[in-house]
Amino acid sequence: SVLEVEKKAKIKLQLIGEGGYGQVYKAINQHNGQIAAVKVIKMDQMYDDNELEFMQNVNHHNVTNLIEIYYWDKQLYVFMEICGGGSLFGLCYKTGPLTEQEIAYVTTECLQGLHNMHLRGYMHRDIKLKNILLTDAGEVKICDFGLVEKMENKTHEVVGTVMIRAPEVSMAEERGSYDERCDIWSLGISLLYLAESMSHLTFESDTIYQIWITNTKNNWSEDFKSFVRAALIVDPARRPTAEEEQKRLRTSCRADMRNITFTLNEHLVGKTLAYEQEDPGSNPTAIVSLSKTLNPKLLQGGDCPCNY
Repeated sequence: SVLEVEKKAKIKLQLIGEGGYGQVYKAINQHNGQIAAVKVIKMDQMYDDNELEFMQNVNHHNVTNLIEIYYWDKQLYVFMEICGGGSLFGLCYKTGPLTEQEIAYVTTECLQGLHNMHLRGYMHRDIKLKNILLTDAGEVKICDFGLVEKMENKTHEVVGTVMIRAPEVSMAEERGSYDERCDIWSLGISLLYLAESMSHLTFESDTIYQIWITNTKNNWSEDFKSFVRAALIVDPARRPTAEEEQKRLRTSCRADMRNITFTLNEHLVGKTLAYEQEDPGSNPTAIVSLSKTLNPKLLQGGDCPCNY
């Protein structure tokens, strides 16, 4: 049980999230106050080991990174770096839409994470605002790899959040496999939410961009509209990759990214810190230590994966 793990590892666990793949806790080291996020996965509910394999193999500053994996009482305890700023979904819910410059910064960071992921042969398949986190410093990190799939598997699975998943994913059983560009579509839909707080996209996939551009009351730049239009191309063969969208941003975005980082950080600190830090001096992003083996450690008395 969680209480037994708290006693054995000498940590305090606080529930911060729950989903179909397990519960997520904030773990606090009772000796030094350092913190981490812990995903608890029941072994009999694990669909496959793609998530753990992905976290072992991918280490990038725009992806929530693995600290350690422990096994106890038929459950896996996956310790990861924690992001104190919460999710982009929470940010929008509390503060409303972001500015175009803030969206440009977030998009650049997400594309870097996705490009690295795709280069290594994985697609996320559930990109959405709830799965994009912010650190206290305004860093952007993609999280939740429960639906990660290897591109080489040519999957026909229909997975992901219904209103955000790409058309080719929704129709995969009839039309065949899909590739990493499904993540670009989902990112494009997420950008619309960031821009307009559009929480209910109930129209057909091939009209999303046109309905948005017709009804928006904001003065978005042509560069931004072009970016969203490209991300929401229905035909995945014509939709750009993460690398191509990165190039589009580099050539079109005139924002000073250092200034955007500062602005977004102010936005976060002022309005939307999701978790109170019990030890303000600790740095949750500095405790990352990539595990070298797929085999989880058996949790022993005194073990403390937050002790770095």
